[in-house]
Amino acid sequence: MENINNIKAESTTDREKDIDTLKEDKRTHIKDRLDYESIQNDLAIERTEMSSTRTNMAQERTEMAQERTEMAQERTSMAQERTEMAQERTDMAYERTALSNSQTFLAYIRTAIAAFAAGIGMFEFVRHPFIISIGTVFMIVGPIILIVGIIHFFIVRKKLKGWENSAHPEHAAQAAQAAGAAQAENKENQ
Repeated sequence: MENINNIKAESTTDREKDIDTLKEDKRTHIKDRLDYESIQNDLAIERTEMSSTRTNMAQERTEMAQERTEMAQERTSMAQERTEMAQERTDMAYERTALSNSQTFLAYIRTAIAAFAAGIGMFEFVRHPFIISIGTVFMIVGPIILIVGIIHFFIVRKKLKGWENSAHPEHAAQAAQAAGAAQAENKENQ
């Protein structure tokens, strides 16, 4: 009987050990489950934070794109302003050249008149044959200078018209329309 009691005692002890082991396993399982849920919660929080970070980064990229667009618009407007300023400089250069051409033409006229007047003065007031011949040369050179000045004026003026037409195509189109209308009117009058 003692054997039976020993077996019963051993069996009770084994059962208690098994129960303790089961309880310990259950506690470990519950602890593991709690750790797993905690890890899942931590991962969910990290995912939320990453999503928030991605959203913030997307907003920053959008803002940067808007800034780049604004900068591009500013560069475009600055380029347009530079183009307008360059056109104004071109227009002023044309006007300066046209005025310079007129001034040069007036200088030719002034020189021609001065040469002709000097020739007349030498011819009329000094009766020396050498001076008279010089006066005659001045009287001939004066009108030649005037003719050269007129030719030069119209050559430069023609070049300026070509330059203005190439710098301002809209002026060229208007001039062509006006010339066409004038030719049509001349044909009708003939």
